[in-house]
Amino acid sequence: MLTCSITLEKSIMNPEFHDELLKKHDLYSYTQKQIKSSFETLNLNAGSDADSDQISNLLISLKKSITPDLINMNLDSLVDGMFQYLNGKSNFLPDIVINTDSIKDNINPNDMTDHNQKYSYALSKIKKINLSLILQYFDRSDITDSLSIIKLYFYIINTIPIFLALLAVMLFIVAAAFSKSIIKIVKWLILLSSAWAALLLVSAIFIIYKSHTLENSIYPITSSIPLPADITLSYINDLLKGVWSTFMVLGFIIGLICLFLLTMLKTKHINLAEKQISGDKTRLFSSIKYGACIFLFMLVISVLINKSYIVKKEFLENNFPVIINKLKNYSTVTKIIPAKDTSIYMLLLKLVDKKDKTPIADIKMHLTGEASSRKINSLDIVSDENGDARYILDKGKYRLSFDSESFPKSYQMPSSVFFELKSAGTTIISIELDKNQDTALNKWGIAEIEIFDNDNIPVHNVELYVEGIPSAPGNPDTLKAVTNSEGIAVFRLNEGTYKIGFTNTTFPANYKIPSPIDISVMANSIGRYSLRLSSE
Repeated sequence: MLTCSITLEKSIMNPEFHDELLKKHDLYSYTQKQIKSSFETLNLNAGSDADSDQISNLLISLKKSITPDLINMNLDSLVDGMFQYLNGKSNFLPDIVINTDSIKDNINPNDMTDHNQKYSYALSKIKKINLSLILQYFDRSDITDSLSIIKLYFYIINTIPIFLALLAVMLFIVAAAFSKSIIKIVKWLILLSSAWAALLLVSAIFIIYKSHTLENSIYPITSSIPLPADITLSYINDLLKGVWSTFMVLGFIIGLICLFLLTMLKTKHINLAEKQISGDKTRLFSSIKYGACIFLFMLVISVLINKSYIVKKEFLENNFPVIINKLKNYSTVTKIIPAKDTSIYMLLLKLVDKKDKTPIADIKMHLTGEASSRKINSLDIVSDENGDARYILDKGKYRLSFDSESFPKSYQMPSSVFFELKSAGTTIISIELDKNQDTALNKWGIAEIEIFDNDNIPVHNVELYVEGIPSAPGNPDTLKAVTNSEGIAVFRLNEGTYKIGFTNTTFPANYKIPSPIDISVMANSIGRYSLRLSSE
């Protein structure tokens, strides 16, 4: 536990470690691309009320002022500020710096009586916005609560090392006090070192195994993170690599120490040292040893009591009891909803292959619906190279349909999707597409059923159907056909064997309904079956 805590502090809980990973995976340019894409999907047209005008003016000004340097600076500041908050060095979430110089161009100093002019003047004075206020404005208390819980975990991990180190020192003092020979202490150290090294190496191997199998379970993680699966997987693997490599190195070092102590014990070097202190000075040495052990033990106890008092004080100051109470009663947490709904509702569509979970790009979709404000939305969207399609909408009910003309023939086109945006934030809809393998391989044929009466005259308007669930291009639930003027019913089926039945309601009354007939369909061929009806 001591090794895990220290390792996590130096890797996953270290902002400098994440700074290196941000540069390695070039998340700066990706963030710039995402922000640019988000602004392109925003509706920057002014609304019908003053609040909508103000938000539109702010968004337009931000779009003009945001530069790559500003984004990179904010990303570095957010990482550093977030870890200061999580490590308890700051009680507040970090600030986001904005550039409002472009707003000053829209201010008319001679017309400060206008409402929009006053608003623009106020905006020009804003240089940064605290992240907690942004989360509160968009009613994302779930993110704030999650950060508080992570801060609690950080606090526990930061506190564990000192207590475990003091506990280890106390155990060593007790062992030194009650052991009558140095050999027993050395054996205790050998046992401790061997167990420590074994646990470290086993943990390292287990983390390596998990990192190699992470790819199979990465999709549920990426569905809630706005990053491509390959970047997320590589980032997590680098985090785990920092942990398991440390475990591996420490395991070998402690294992070498264990072998060194074992060699010393076998070569009798420790026995000789023990004989040198035996004799008349044994009683004096015992008195000094017990006195030193008692003094050190009391010193460790006092440090432990003092540290416990400090930990308890910090625990209360950070309001951790409330967080623990929320964890115990997570399902009963009350969510505060603002009186006026001015939150942003983001729709994120993720289109992936059902089998291998790879993203599907260039899928054209049409989105229609009516917002709660009676506004009618109708727009065309296309999935990007990551299989994602983002758009900011108003609260309301919507219908998502697919363009049949441009839809790829290699996939089965799904039915329309109906959904409702009623929670602030991002609503994620994952759509898994099935490959239309039968159509792609062209493994279908034509079956013609020809029906005659007793006089070999074709019988028309007789309905036939395929029993069970037919295997046909497009995967229909049922498949029926009606005989034409020549008495022929045509079925388009995938290669295989089928049973064809007759519908009672359309069958001629003066003829017996025959039993279902067996037919075979060959790929890329036409087969005809003739049937003569018998009278009642």
